[in-house]
This record gives sequence, C-alpha cells and structure tokens, in this order.
Amino acid sequence: MDVHARKYSSRLICYHMTKFHVEVNQTVKAPIEKVFAAATDYESIPKWSKVYTSMHVTKREGNVVYTEGEMKAFGIASKGTGKTIETSPERIETEGEGKNSSAKVVLTLGKASEGTKLSYVADMELRGPLASILGPFAKGKVESGLRDEGLSFAKYVEEL
Repeated sequence: MDVHARKYSSRLICYHMTKFHVEVNQTVKAPIEKVFAAATDYESIPKWSKVYTSMHVTKREGNVVYTEGEMKAFGIASKGTGKTIETSPERIETEGEGKNSSAKVVLTLGKASEGTKLSYVADMELRGPLASILGPFAKGKVESGLRDEGLSFAKYVEEL
C-alpha cells in the first residue's frame, strides 16, 4: 500500500492508495448477442448489480458511451463517471472514476460450450477510506465482489 500526501491550504493530509490487477471469468447460459445487449444496457445495471444503485447515460458518440452512477461498496456510498468504448460485440472497455477509486475494466465475450464466456480484466486503484479500510485485503475483496457481480449478471441475462 502506498501512502501519498497532498497539501490543502496550509495543512498536509496523508492518504492511502492501493493498486491491483484482477481477472475473473463467468459463463452465461445465453447467446453472445443477448449477453452483449444486456452488458451495454447501462441503465439496467441497478436491476442486477449489488453495487450500483443508479446509472444514467449522459452522452453517446458512436461506440463511446459516457455514464454517471452511484454505488455502494464496502459500506461506502459514492458517485462516479465512466467512459465505455464498445469496441465490438466481443469487447467492451470501461474507464471509471469516483471519489475513492478508479478502474479500467475490459470485458471480453467469447463462445463457450454452455453459452457465452465473460472475462473481466480490471486494473483498479483505491484511495482514501477504501484503501485504509481494506488495506492488504483489497484485491481479494474486490475480486470476490466482481465474482458476485458476474454471477448476478449471468442470472439476470439468463432470466431475460
């Protein structure tokens, strides 16, 4: 865990920062087209997510989508923005920024014997209270949370 300092007015404030890389796979028993459609229906995310409480598309420019959302993770509520590039029906890249975190997540979709294989690759940074609270357990906690989100998303898609 890194410790950084910023100067605000005449005070020096120290905060913690944790960076890590996480990879998670999930199989969805549905065709790739259905999974892609659900994954790019950003405003439906709160219907299946255990983390996001709201999500709104603020702008679309071709295959680039800008969003604003609210989330609650590890007991901490925050707001954030995201930029998603829908590279193809097999690849979705998202960069998100919130008060206590930032992330780059690449979601790839591929054929699986039972439907569609989702692969999440995330590079994340936690700052402030999140980094302080989670400390050395951050990667495991986020990986577990991402697995839960994957399961919840799979169930949602399979029931559509």
